Amino acid sequence: DIALRMNRVPTRGELVCRKIGHIAYALYASPQLAEELSGRPATGPFIGYLKNPRKKSQSSWLFAYGQAGSFPLRVNELHLRFEAARAGIGTTLLPCHLGDASPELQRVHAPIPELEEEIYLLMHESRRAETDLRRVADALAELVHRDQASLLGLAPPA
Repeated sequence: DIALRMNRVPTRGELVCRKIGHIAYALYASPQLAEELSGRPATGPFIGYLKNPRKKSQSSWLFAYGQAGSFPLRVNELHLRFEAARAGIGTTLLPCHLGDASPELQRVHAPIPELEEEIYLLMHESRRAETDLRRVADALAELVHRDQASLLGLAPPA
């Protein structure tokens, strides 16, 4: 009934879409690895993506940033990159609100402006006026608005 999308908004179908915020990404590593890489985070190792690094994306940014380092693991799933970083396998890109909230991770690079994404809330036009659905949509929008500083990596998570 409600979908949250980052950057990509469907152009077909009878959907109502509204931008409700932004989300930023930064590089994170285990504290031990962060200490080892102190002053030279671009040397890796990195937890990369399986996607084609030629397209403009998080994958291409990380591939370009870490080209002098190694990529012992490549996986697209966010939760697997998160767990692998926590385990000390490498440095990876994570949403700031996730990386900053984990005591097992340390930020090793500031949020990357070109990777910031817009957050959109979508619902079907025919259900837009339903009271319960509207309440949930409004609550989600308020939650994103309230936690915007954390989502952008500017403040600790609430």
